[in-house]
Amino acid sequence: LLRDQGVATVDMDVICWHTAKGTILKILKKKWFLLMSLFRAKDTYNRQRLPIDTLRAVLDRADVGMSTSLVQILLGNLNAEDDGHIDYDKLLSGKLKSGSFPMDVYTAYKTMEQSWETLSQHFLEYDLNGDGRVNHEEFRIALRNLQHPALSDYTVIADLIKILDPDGDPTAKDTSNRPQPTDNINFDKFSWDMARTDLKQVVEQRGRDMLSAFRKEATRQFEHFEGELPRDKAIDAIQKALLDTGVKVILVNILVSRAETHAREDGKGSREVGRIQEAQLSKTLREIAGDSFEKAEETTLRDSFMVMLRASKLSAMDNWRLR
Repeated sequence: LLRDQGVATVDMDVICWHTAKGTILKILKKKWFLLMSLFRAKDTYNRQRLPIDTLRAVLDRADVGMSTSLVQILLGNLNAEDDGHIDYDKLLSGKLKSGSFPMDVYTAYKTMEQSWETLSQHFLEYDLNGDGRVNHEEFRIALRNLQHPALSDYTVIADLIKILDPDGDPTAKDTSNRPQPTDNINFDKFSWDMARTDLKQVVEQRGRDMLSAFRKEATRQFEHFEGELPRDKAIDAIQKALLDTGVKVILVNILVSRAETHAREDGKGSREVGRIQEAQLSKTLREIAGDSFEKAEETTLRDSFMVMLRASKLSAMDNWRLR
């Protein structure tokens, strides 16, 4: 029909894009958080780039809700680099071949990530009961305090809250047939996701020193806390062990907060006073450094056992058996 009207060539990619654009952008705006999580899970080295086949496999998932034909049209509107990789941050930011499209909530979330240290400090101040959560109003105040244009729109903040507290709906009617909406955001998880990369190197290099410092302080305070340590004393002991590394105080705070989370999950320690045990700190360090720390921890335990063995008054036979 177009040729009959004198149009010499037809760019089918352009026609397909303009036909499907509304549906594709609607899905991207709705599923950006899921897509971001899936892309990052595939991005081992955190380069914000993925091969086009990996990108296609993620977009083609049933829970994304994009048909195979829509995926193909979207991929045709992305700028691939020379090695065939695609910057998925540009996709989530709405920067496509045919132009830029507003992705305000994703931009706001990225701003949160870039300011995570300041935000985490605010959240820790608001978290008076130490459960790792803040309510929606405290969350809004913390974002407003950043004074960033991307975090100034009330609607965008409301959408962020829906992502971070999916069970919370302040407008929900009170009915007997459904649970009451929540009013809390798990900032511990957000802070932990942000901090663990920065903590990895120091834990790999000094994890044993951190455990040793905790153990020594717990031993010194055994009469008061029976082998556990309150949050403030744990932070103080770890900071002293890392004094020469220049590690930021907020990172140590987040590390101990994560150990407290494990304490609550284990049902051990005293939740009211925020005490943690060496086992929960050790579990947190293993989360960061994986096998490399686990092997170092085994060496530490073995060395500690040998010190106790040398100090014991066992027969030569029993000593040999224990070794």
